Order: sequence, then C-alpha cells, then structure tokens
Amino acid sequence: MSKSFAWQFALVLVVLIGVGFRFASLSSRPMHTDEAVHGIKFAQLLEDGYYRYDPYEYHGPTLNYLTLPVAWATGADSIEDVSEAMLRIVPALSGLGIILLILALKPILPPAYIAAGALLTAISPAMVFYSRYYIQEMLLVFFLFGLIVSAYRYLHSQKIIWIVLAGLAAGLAFATKETFVIAFGAGGLSIVAIIFTDRQTREFLPKLNPFHLIYGLIAAVAISILFYSSFFTNPSGVIDSVRTFTTYLSRAEGDGHANPWHYFLRILFYWDKTSGPVWTEWLIVLGALGGICISFAGRDVPRRQFWKFLGFYGFIQLAVYSAIPYKTPWCIAGFVQPMALLAGFAIVWLVSNSRGLLKAGLIVLAAVGFVHLGYLAYLNTFRYSTDPGNPYVHTHPREDFYKINEEVRNLLEQSEEYLTVQVIFTDHEYWPLPWYFRDLPQIGYHSQPSFDIAGSDIIIADIRQEQKLVELMYQKRPPGERDLYLPVLDIPAELRPAAAIQIYIKANIWTQMTSKYPNGENIE
Repeated sequence: MSKSFAWQFALVLVVLIGVGFRFASLSSRPMHTDEAVHGIKFAQLLEDGYYRYDPYEYHGPTLNYLTLPVAWATGADSIEDVSEAMLRIVPALSGLGIILLILALKPILPPAYIAAGALLTAISPAMVFYSRYYIQEMLLVFFLFGLIVSAYRYLHSQKIIWIVLAGLAAGLAFATKETFVIAFGAGGLSIVAIIFTDRQTREFLPKLNPFHLIYGLIAAVAISILFYSSFFTNPSGVIDSVRTFTTYLSRAEGDGHANPWHYFLRILFYWDKTSGPVWTEWLIVLGALGGICISFAGRDVPRRQFWKFLGFYGFIQLAVYSAIPYKTPWCIAGFVQPMALLAGFAIVWLVSNSRGLLKAGLIVLAAVGFVHLGYLAYLNTFRYSTDPGNPYVHTHPREDFYKINEEVRNLLEQSEEYLTVQVIFTDHEYWPLPWYFRDLPQIGYHSQPSFDIAGSDIIIADIRQEQKLVELMYQKRPPGERDLYLPVLDIPAELRPAAAIQIYIKANIWTQMTSKYPNGENIE
C-alpha cells in the first residue's frame, strides 16, 4: 500500500466517522426550545413563503432559507410534513462541511496535519453535539471557516475565485448570526498579531492585489443583502441587520443566560456533575496550546503563519466569550473548531519530531485522547443527549416529554367529541410543545390561567400554576359553572429540569371514556 493511498484511506475514514456521528438517529432527541421555535418559523416560510428578519429575536435568515431545499427534496410542503430529522440535516451538513473544508487545505498543508485535525473535528463532543441541533451555530462556524480556507487559498494562488468565495462566506456568516462580529474581530486581531510577530508575513502583504478585495467585498455585501431582504421582498431587513446590534449589545450582560467567566474553561477541561461521565476536551485544548508554542518556537514548521492565526483566532474568541456575562454552551463551537485543527497539527508535529520512548509515549497518549473524545461524543449524542449533567445540554426537554405528547394524543383519539386543550405555563415556557402539537388546531397557549381557559376540556398546566387553577375553577367561578377535573398522570412529567407538568381532564369526559372501555383497554 503506497503512502499516498494510505493517507487517502485515512481521510475517507475520518469523513465516514464524521457522517456517522452527525447523521445517525437525528430524531432520537426531543426538540430543544430554540429548535422548536426555529422549526415553527421555518414552517411559515415553507407554507406561506413568508420570512421577515426580526432584529430582536431568532438571529439571521440563512438557517430558514437553507432548510427549504431539504424540505423540497423530501416532499414536505406543510408543517405536518416537517420532521425533526429533516430540520437537523442542515446543521449536520454544516458540521460535515467543516470537515470537508479541512480537506480543501490538502494542496497547501501536509496530509498528516489535515487528517489529525479533521479527526479531532469529527469526534469533538462539542462539534458533534451542535451539528445535530437546529440552531444557527454550526452554520456560522462553517461559513467562518469557509472564509478562512478561501482566504488562505487565495493568498497562495492569487486566483480571484478564492477571494469571491471568501466574500460569499463572509456575507453568509453575517446573515447567519449576530455574534459573527466576535469572530470577525478575533480574526482581525489575529492578522494584526501575526503581522507584528512574523517578518515573513509583513514581506508577503505588499504582494497582495488590493483590487481583488473589491470582488470579495461585492460578493459579501450582495449575498447578505439577498438574504436579509428576504430575496428583495423586505428591503427594511437590510437596515434591521445593522440596527440589531444595539439589541444584542444590551444582552451581553446576561439577559437570563449569565454564567461565570470560567464557564467555558470548565467545559473544556473538567465538568463533573452528579450523573454521567467527567466531560472534557483536554486533548484539543492542550493540543491547541502546544500548537501555538510550536508555531512560534518550533523549527521547520510548515505554514507557520496559518497555525499562528488559528491559535490567536481560537483563544481570542475564548477570551471574549469568557469575558461576556451572556453565555450559552453552543458558543463553544466557534473556538473549539480552530483549536481542533491546531491540536491536530501539534500532535503530528510532536510525534514526527520525537524519538524512542518519547515518541512511543506521545503516540499512546494521543491514541488514548482520540478514543476518549470519540467515546464522549458517543455518550453525549446517544446516551446523555438530554441529561442536565451534560454541559452541552442547556435547559433541554427531558425524555418525560414524550409521555406528555402521547397522553394528550391518546385522550384526543379516544374521545368521540372534539376536545379543546389549553396549555398554561409560567412565562410562556411551554416550548417545545407547540412544535409537537403543531397538527392540533384546538390547542391554545397561555402564561396565566383565566376563566376561559379554566373551562377547557383538557388543561396541560405547569404545576407552579396549580394553586391559581384551583382558586379559579373552584372558588372564583360561580356555582353551576364549576367543572370537576381529574389528573391524568400519576406523577407530574418533567418538561425540562425544574419544570413539571400535569394533565387535567374534565371528569365527565373521563367517565364517558372509561364507560366505553370498562376494562381500561386503550385508556392509558
């Protein structure tokens, strides 16, 4: 077997590993609140052809529009046809696309560095987990890395096609999520840092053709206008795309998602909760730190400036996100991705420049680290995907959620009448119920009980609202208008941690059902 064929086989294997982790059993986990909200918004675009960028919520339009081709390919034309797996194909493709973009560096970087970096990207628990989430994060990381790869290929070829692709990637990143400015800022600071620390970079810059940058700028502006204007049907969306930064700047202080400065460091190094394993991506972080040191002090380092850039780019983002009080765990993907590629370089360089027992020890340590990361990626995808002890899980619905869905549907199917259903949940935290009940027009959603709601046939209520419901139904309603309700669940079901739900049904409706099935068959 030739060395070239061996590397090609290794790269194909890495891609297959990436495919397996990202596409297997995409519907096995309940929809997160954010996924459900985006799913409903996409359904509006699918059914009505309507999308308007909201500068206050929901982020940019690329997620919605790029889901359309998947829906068309699967024959979906209404919200009932859209499945969880279908929606998650888009972020899964983005996660796989990041791995393929690493392979696009093959003409420039040694194949061993590419294979190691691609493998770490393929098995990183963070990169795997959020490649299976219908949110914008993995699209953002994909477009940002597409910008880096295209720009780097342009620097080495001076071909206009690469600067145009870089511009398109930049525009799509802007049209994906407002936090792109953090990555852009980190990238700009990284370039400045390299210019001041690397003489070869300063000598190379004057050779660039500044007129080529105009092509990239035109491509970036054009593609972002296309998406923010909803393909020229909403011109105000372009203005809103700039105006939105005042909103997101104010939210940086926390807005209900505040976490301490060391939050991401704990996830990366050591996250130990009461359930599940110890979560860590130590190989990637320590490898990335080693990669920075090697890029500055190592001898005969190929493409030294590229590794320096990845180091600055990843750790500046980590520093910024750590400093900002507002923290959600999926932001970790933005800096884990460059760190994974840099760590792959460091591991290969260290092994290649070592001898004897040291080399053998490094190989064993790297092998253990790769297996450990892959095992954690498996656990957080297939065993702990809703467990609150998993640091990548963020206020996620529990498996109990399926019981709520099944019980309500069973009641509606067994009744001969058209039953009305009302959901009451504090602060409108009933998501993702609207997604799973999207085919049931008789369901309404509320944050507080009222007289109209209290007369519904079935009530799904946050147990924190139980006392208010009792007062409303049995104390404030006049005699003769009071209905007796029975709890359906023996034990309240958890919608998410610390958010339990009970289902209530009118006693007379339950009596009709049980009299129809005296032995209890078909009644759960």
